[in-house]
Amino acid sequence: MIKKYLEKDENIIAKIICFILLVFVYNFCMGCSNQIEKNTENDKIGNKYSITDSTGTVINFEKKPEKIVSLSISTDEILIDLVDSKRITAVTYLADDPEISNIVDRVKSIPNRAYGNSAEALLAMHPDIIIAADFF
Repeated sequence: MIKKYLEKDENIIAKIICFILLVFVYNFCMGCSNQIEKNTENDKIGNKYSITDSTGTVINFEKKPEKIVSLSISTDEILIDLVDSKRITAVTYLADDPEISNIVDRVKSIPNRAYGNSAEALLAMHPDIIIAADFF
């Protein structure tokens, strides 16, 4: 069936290449934004640091968060590469499980473990920010 289709349309390869290029250009352009400019503007008006969450809500901080709590293994693994471990107050208890965690040795210096089921326990750590996956 594909052979018949290719015989009918000799320019199919050119069309496929054009389509792939258009998809690439579209994705590239959609990834571009003026977020850096917005953060620079916020710095000028007194907001030292801002974060935009997955819903588009902008959260402004006077300074970068120093007490960070993470509530999922995926955010633990990303966070440990993004910030100094001294700024992380807690990671999930799953970060200590060598069967599922890639960062067991790297989180030993982090003092607390979050279980994610108690708001009181999380707030008792006095975090500047809590990072949770969207399924919480």
